[in-house]
Amino acid sequence: MSKPVKYVLTFFATAVASFSIVWGFIEAASYFGFTQLQNTGWKGMTVMVSTSLNVAGLITWCTFLISERPVTPAPSQLGTVLRNAGISGFFSDREHYKLRGDGLRSIASYINLATINLTLVSVSFVTGRDYEGTLNLLRNKLEERTDFELTISLLNPDKLFLLDALAANFGKNRNDLRSEIRNGIIELTAFRNSLSPGARSRCHVRLHNSIPFASAIIMDTGSESAKIQLETKSYKAPYNKSFAIEVMPTEDRNGFYYTLLNSYRTLLSDGQPVIA
Repeated sequence: MSKPVKYVLTFFATAVASFSIVWGFIEAASYFGFTQLQNTGWKGMTVMVSTSLNVAGLITWCTFLISERPVTPAPSQLGTVLRNAGISGFFSDREHYKLRGDGLRSIASYINLATINLTLVSVSFVTGRDYEGTLNLLRNKLEERTDFELTISLLNPDKLFLLDALAANFGKNRNDLRSEIRNGIIELTAFRNSLSPGARSRCHVRLHNSIPFASAIIMDTGSESAKIQLETKSYKAPYNKSFAIEVMPTEDRNGFYYTLLNSYRTLLSDGQPVIA
């Protein structure tokens, strides 16, 4: 049924119903001796019809307002949960990093957003060192900004039980993974030593002694642009199938962001610095 037909039928049905109710009231009143209402003739009939039409018009208008008012969709329960947790991005693989926009097509370009401080928690940091030119980017930040702090923490290669637990996930054996991490330490130590004295004092290389559930990029803590990106991958999945979750602070100081931040800070404090 079309909308115009629906409202026309509503109008006439309401008018007939209203007239019938008034007529029934007059009949009932006359039964008890109130016959004045029946003796008004055409004048009374005209009043009854007019009243019925007015009532019908009012009810039809109200029906129109109720039926045609915009429907506000119920908020997504999942969306509400994610927003309250401070989750600001999810990327199912590295190709989806490009969906961030603003030229953020890689980990290196994402890291470049940091302006105050940056903490990188990784296994070997091989991706950032070898493929994306991250060290050159970090060198520029440390040398150009006298207040920029950098911390990079790798898995401790001397904890063989950690290597045994992770090696198969990367499709490597223990010795290969250990060699990869040690090469990372050597390269990061050389990188730190190549900096100017001021920049070197703000560059920290550490080792963690436990396996975090995900690698992390922690940037600009204590500022409005603070965020944490978690990155991990499924068992033996290819490198480009790593997925990432971005988390930002919320008003809840016991919220997800602060849980992560405190957890990674504890992970680093339980580790040790690399002696350059």
